Amino acid sequence: MDAPEPPVDPIARLGESLRCLESRIDRLEKPAPPAEPKKKDTWEKAQILGSVLTPIVAGILARKIRDFISTKGLAMVQIRCLRGFETKSEAFA
Repeated sequence: MDAPEPPVDPIARLGESLRCLESRIDRLEKPAPPAEPKKKDTWEKAQILGSVLTPIVAGILARKIRDFISTKGLAMVQIRCLRGFETKSEAFA
């Protein structure tokens, strides 16, 4: 026949439950390991590069346009002076 189970001490059972709960709390309170920094993909690198290069390219383009306009204006002045015209309308009439 089956032997009856030995009586369980309720205080010992509470102590075991308390230790189990404390171990769970300790595991939950441990700080998570630091996450590895996310590597940037190609699109993010292109956006960073574009944000750096945009003002540089705009500045170079503006300077080229300004130089072209001033050179063209200088040529008109030289033509007027060489031919002896006083105004632009006289020179290019």
